[in-house]
Amino acid sequence: MPRFIGRSIPGARPLPDKYDFPICSLTYAQAIKLPPDKVYYTINDTDRGSRGVMAKRWYNWFAPACDVLEHPDATENMRTRAGNAAREFFEKAKPLEQ
Repeated sequence: MPRFIGRSIPGARPLPDKYDFPICSLTYAQAIKLPPDKVYYTINDTDRGSRGVMAKRWYNWFAPACDVLEHPDATENMRTRAGNAAREFFEKAKPLEQ
């Protein structure tokens, strides 16, 4: 049975498979600065362990870029991550030129 490492944020929601807004990844220390209802997570299960070593699981934290940019406690690094995520999201969504 895998072992969880790291901490959870009560009130955070799982990241939906499809979303129509820019999302940025955050560290745990950055994610706890935001309200829990604005924070999403995924469970990282890439570690398979090995013989005699237990597999580990941890959370990856995300938040909508607009919520990060508008939050007064957001750090400069958080704003940079959110800006980059928004830029990438909207570059992919550019309409085709005719």
